This record gives sequence, C-alpha cells and structure tokens, in this order.
Amino acid sequence: MLFAEEMKRSGQTLVEFALAAPILFLLLLGIIQYGLIFSASLTLRHGAQVTSRTLSLSGATTNNVSTVACQAISPMLDCSKLQAPQVTYPTVGPNNAVQVKLTYNLPLIVSFVVPGASGNTLTLTATG
Repeated sequence: MLFAEEMKRSGQTLVEFALAAPILFLLLLGIIQYGLIFSASLTLRHGAQVTSRTLSLSGATTNNVSTVACQAISPMLDCSKLQAPQVTYPTVGPNNAVQVKLTYNLPLIVSFVVPGASGNTLTLTATG
C-alpha cells in the first residue's frame, strides 16, 4: 500500500515537471537571446566608433571603410552579415567630423521572443 502511494506522488511530480519545463526552458532561451542581442549591440557600437575614429585621422581614405568596420566587429560578429557602412561628413563648429552608420542582421535563436524581429533576424544599427 505504501509503495502504491509513493508511485502516485512520483507520477504527479513527473506530470508537474512536464508542464513547467517548457516554460522554464523558453524563459532560459529568452534570457540567453537578449544577452546575445546586447553583446552584439555593444560590439556594433564599438565598431562604428572605431571606424569613424579611423576615418577621422589624417590621411585616411574611404576606400577601406568596410574593411575597417569588419576588423572592428570580427571577434564577435560575422562580417558577411554587415551591410555596407554609410559615411557622412557633418560640420561640427569650425571642424569637420566623420559619422559612420553600421547596420547588422543578427540571426536569432528564438525569434518569437524578440519584438521587432523579421523572420529569424533582427536588424541592429549603430552610429559612431
């Protein structure tokens, strides 16, 4: 009799776990996904700043903007998903400045958790 009651409680625990596990797993994947998005956003922002800084140095040309941007983001992000950088030269006071805008298509693990995602990618932009 005691064995039957113990088996009944064990079955109840298994059913409760089967109901709660997918929700917890989805929550865990969502946390990991947002961590990857945040990391990619910081890397892209750093890449835009490095690229604009490199172009603002004397003697720099706009011929190698894509190469500089790719080298700046390459440890973390894939260069093939980086769109062509947009370079503008706004006037700030008496000086000329260089502004670089980078756009990156980040592939997602769990796309339905991220608002604003189209398909399985999220488009991130950064300006430096």
